[in-house]
Amino acid sequence: MKVLSDPLYRKSFIIMVSSLAGGALNYLFNPFVARLLTASQYGELLTMFAILNVITIPASTNAIVTTQFVSRYIATGDESALSGFMKKMYRQVSVISAGLIVVFLVLLPIMLHFFNFSSGTSLLLLGISIPAAFVTPVVLGVIQGRQQFMRISVINIASPMIKIIGVF
Repeated sequence: MKVLSDPLYRKSFIIMVSSLAGGALNYLFNPFVARLLTASQYGELLTMFAILNVITIPASTNAIVTTQFVSRYIATGDESALSGFMKKMYRQVSVISAGLIVVFLVLLPIMLHFFNFSSGTSLLLLGISIPAAFVTPVVLGVIQGRQQFMRISVINIASPMIKIIGVF
């Protein structure tokens, strides 16, 4: 096919297919997990995802900013500025994550009571995942800024697979 020989179409197609596959896996995650967990456990899981989504809203903006600056530094060939920017972003994310973990741990008893969780273990695991939730958008921004489409595609599929495997 002539369309797939054009880099723009080929790379767009790769991203589209991996996004569709990742979306399908994310969709399959819900009924799969709903069958494995009790109604109460499933409610706790969805509550944890909702809390994590709210916590990581600021982190997701880092992906956009990181993509912009990485692509700019790549285009100008300024590797030292790129390296400095990436160190700055990872340092910033580390400080914010550490602060959020402390706040999360302080608020843990209140959240346990408010959300009526059966145990604190699931919320504690959520708190531990905060650094990954803040680092991931920066990593994605770097990959997107470098236009590494195959890596993006692997992440699109691997992320929901990890969620499904993690349930076991």
